[in-house]
Amino acid sequence: MLAGLFNGGFRFVFAWISDFLKTRINIWLAISLLSILFMLASGCRYQLIGISVLLINATYGAGFSTLPSTLSDYYDNTTLSRIHGAVLSAWAFAGLIGNNLSMLVFKHTGHF
Repeated sequence: MLAGLFNGGFRFVFAWISDFLKTRINIWLAISLLSILFMLASGCRYQLIGISVLLINATYGAGFSTLPSTLSDYYDNTTLSRIHGAVLSAWAFAGLIGNNLSMLVFKHTGHF
């Protein structure tokens, strides 16, 4: 439940913030920096893992919510739907294949 609240809540927060920025690349830089910091924080102490997972999920939702407006800044409206569909398909493919690929690496090497 908390993961869903963080994901959905930060979709609204980052989408609202990105509406006020002139260049949307700033929001993507903020999302990337936050994701890296939270992943690094999760390796520090075991108590931070749960918080880091929630915050990483929040930045995932933020990236998802700002994607259409970012694409519209760089591409023409006539091709926007095709590009957005391709990005969402790639995102889904990575989500399906990523876990299986990491388990394959773990089976062959013994660590990630």
